[in-house]
Order: sequence, then C-alpha cells, then structure tokens
Amino acid sequence: MFKTIPEFSVDGHRLAEILRQTPVDGLVSYADLSTSIKRNVQKEGRSALSSARRQMQREAAMVFEPVRNVGMKRLSDCDIVRTSQSSIKHINRTARRGVTRLACVSNYAGLSREEMIRHNTAMSLLGMFHEITKVKNVKQIEAVVAVAQRTLPLAQTLEAFRF
Repeated sequence: MFKTIPEFSVDGHRLAEILRQTPVDGLVSYADLSTSIKRNVQKEGRSALSSARRQMQREAAMVFEPVRNVGMKRLSDCDIVRTSQSSIKHINRTARRGVTRLACVSNYAGLSREEMIRHNTAMSLLGMFHEITKVKNVKQIEAVVAVAQRTLPLAQTLEAFRF
C-alpha cells in the first residue's frame, strides 16, 4: 500500500497563497495558477490545486469551485449554501447504487456471519440515506427547520422523519 506525503508541497503553498488573495465572487484563471507553479493545474498540477483548495477551506473558510476551462471561483456564502443541494443529490444517487449493488448478492446464505452482518448493516444505512435524501423528505426537514430557525440536533432531525 502506498503512503501519502503528509507535507504540503511548495506548489500547493504557492497556489494556496494565490487563492487566499481572491476576493469573494472573484475568479483566478487556470492560466495564472499554472504560470505560478510552472505546471498545468488542469493536468499534472491538479493535485497541488486540490490540496490548496482543501487547505483554504479548512484553514480560511474559503470555498472555491471550478469554472470549466476558465479557472477557480471563490464562492460567496449564498453560493456555498447552493452547493449543498448537489451534495444531497450525490448522497442519494450513491446510496441507491450501493443498495442496488448489495441486492446482487445471489447466495446470501453462503455468506459468513460477519459478512451477513456487514451486508445487512450496509443495506440498512444505505437504504436510510437514500430515503431521507429524497426531495420530498428534504422538503419535510426544511419545513421543520423553518419553524425552529436553527440547525436541528440529530434526534430532532430523525423525529421529523416519522414515516
């Protein structure tokens, strides 16, 4: 198994500094980013850009989104909230695919006890993720949150799903 390099690369630092200078709703071009590290950030320099983006999100609460073949845009608070919808849709699709894949087990009885437990746990969790991320259920939670005017604790979120 390969070990990852825990240190942040020089290129990553350079790109992070450029991203740090970007104002909200500002755009920094791929050409400028590539020039700064003398590598194409859309090809061989992609990992350095990804590291820089993660560092900016983690340390400076700055979120960047790619603009196809143009560059990286720093998102405003409203834009950051907007991205949550794609995350919810992604979770829904991924959970559905996981359930579908697990349903392909043709000889369930042939699994070991540990494998059966793992299978059933995954089916239960993925089924739950798929169900709670359906549009109608997200709207149901939005209605409860609108009344509460705050983020709901896990227990209250689950309570709002009473099917």
